[in-house]
Amino acid sequence: MFFRKEILDRIGFFDEKFFIWFEEVDLCLRAKRAGYKIFYSPELKIIHYGGESFKQEMTLLKQRRYNRSLSYYFWKNKPHWQYFVLQIFGPLSLLLAFFVDVIKKHRKIVYVSR
Repeated sequence: MFFRKEILDRIGFFDEKFFIWFEEVDLCLRAKRAGYKIFYSPELKIIHYGGESFKQEMTLLKQRRYNRSLSYYFWKNKPHWQYFVLQIFGPLSLLLAFFVDVIKKHRKIVYVSR
């Protein structure tokens, strides 16, 4: 992401209440609401060799953090009725993440026991 400093001085920087997800979406939305245009350039490429430490976290924990950021984004930027609808599906996403964790653990046990 590239922003001119004057734009960030006007709209503010990243909202630190987000954790990992949606802070860039929120920043772009604030820029758009301030009258700036957002451009996406598919020609530009950045290779990021990272994410290894985050990959080690359990899926359930990642899903909880994702849900928290998504909920905050909706609370901050969308009509509150949408936030409340989103809250209905949050437990379902956690349940699915829990099952993914169980399956991953089971697969590791099976491979180790062979």
